[in-house]
Amino acid sequence: MMRAIYEKVLNWKKQLTFTVVLGLFVSLIIWWNPRSISDERTDAIVGRWSFDYARTQAGLTESIKGKTTYYSTGKYNVIGDITYQWQKDGNHNFLTFRTDGAGSWNIYDKKLIVSLEDMKSNPIKMKVSGKEYSDSEMALLRTLDFPSPEKTMAKGKSQSYLINGQSEEKIILEADNPYGNNFEIIMFKDK
Repeated sequence: MMRAIYEKVLNWKKQLTFTVVLGLFVSLIIWWNPRSISDERTDAIVGRWSFDYARTQAGLTESIKGKTTYYSTGKYNVIGDITYQWQKDGNHNFLTFRTDGAGSWNIYDKKLIVSLEDMKSNPIKMKVSGKEYSDSEMALLRTLDFPSPEKTMAKGKSQSYLINGQSEEKIILEADNPYGNNFEIIMFKDK
């Protein structure tokens, strides 16, 4: 009878030792080889979106029309045209740039935060004091150190947009404008 009790206790100790060693072994494997967490985003904003909006401030109207592609990696690309329009001496003046930009994005608490990491712009159309410049004159301007939108911004500049409405096909954003009144941007998902 003592022998049977001794074997049960010994068996129980072996099982406990095996369980503890196995638990330790599994813990060490997980600690040395942690499962990498994917930083891929699955937000509804992932995809290509079109936008077309304008805002006026201090007599200068800025119109922006283009497309932004938001990637699941948290990066985005934007292409489009930026047109500046103003009146002077009875003349309607404008300057249009073709722009190409790239940056990163994230969504925090109903806010879309974008950081523009790089942007290139080229003037493509211009009319000043009644004279509209030809394509060859615009090509010459592109070879000069012409003022462009990216020269007025700090590299890596961030912008916050409040998401006021969102569906699979449309997002309504309110741009947080540090220079004046906030304004609305409506983006439509490309099919």
